[in-house]
Amino acid sequence: MNASPDSAKLAQANADHDATPSTAADLLRQVEPGNLAEAELPTYIFLLNHVLGEKLSAWDEALTRHERVLALPAVKPGYWRQAGAAALAAGNAQALGRFSVGYAKATDADLARASEVIQLGAAVHQAPSLPAGEAARLTGDVLAALDAPFWRTGTELDSAVASGLNNLASGLMERPASDLADSALGEAVSRCAALAHAFWRRAGTWVHAERALYLRATVATALGDFQSARRHCSEALALLDENDLKGEQPVDRAFLELERAHACRRLGRADEAEVAAQRSEQLARSFQDPGLRTWFDSRRASLAASDAP
Repeated sequence: MNASPDSAKLAQANADHDATPSTAADLLRQVEPGNLAEAELPTYIFLLNHVLGEKLSAWDEALTRHERVLALPAVKPGYWRQAGAAALAAGNAQALGRFSVGYAKATDADLARASEVIQLGAAVHQAPSLPAGEAARLTGDVLAALDAPFWRTGTELDSAVASGLNNLASGLMERPASDLADSALGEAVSRCAALAHAFWRRAGTWVHAERALYLRATVATALGDFQSARRHCSEALALLDENDLKGEQPVDRAFLELERAHACRRLGRADEAEVAAQRSEQLARSFQDPGLRTWFDSRRASLAASDAP
């Protein structure tokens, strides 16, 4: 069956949104959410915030389009959360209040806690482009709320928090090295990745925990903390050894070994680095998806460039 015109436009917008956000935005403006399959709506909703809001600062427009999604017959909790993030970023207090109540009801959560998750969602799209000091302050405020005693036991919102913290740390980590050299921002990124790991350990599977450790390792690498990078890689690889008995996660293992090899080189552990590098390359040669191999080669080249004097 051929994809509907709206589905095709969404797929094109999703493929092009980083390279050509303006073109992706034009495509999103042509999509009627009611014509999309239910499985396509999360992508559409994410792109409203990522493209219209984060990249083009058109938060009011994103908010208007979220309203159309929320008018659909079957509204999932995440729709309220993403709409709330757009309302907060747009400065629309009335819509924010309405969407926060909707999210709290949809998740059977306390309104204050639901509001904190929405604040996290807004920060994911705002903090990466703010000046370093402002990004550090915003991230610090979000972390202070989510590291409070209430959140240290399991809740129905944990997986949403874990995912949001993961995305926030990943976005901040992509900033220039000069930004990450700011001590406040570096500390905020590190705390964010650590808290994401804590939430994934409660809310996710061992795979979530292993990938959270990889995020912590890459953050540590970006911050020049190679002892921590090596430790997080070793912990993640131990999880794979314990749980991946059929070898179903070769991609995860390859990237972890690559990261560990780099950390070991920077720590002067040449023999360990060589073994890890050989393992990572052997695993990468088994990749069936050319895109994965390109991603691996790009990460390896980036790490090698950082080694250059």
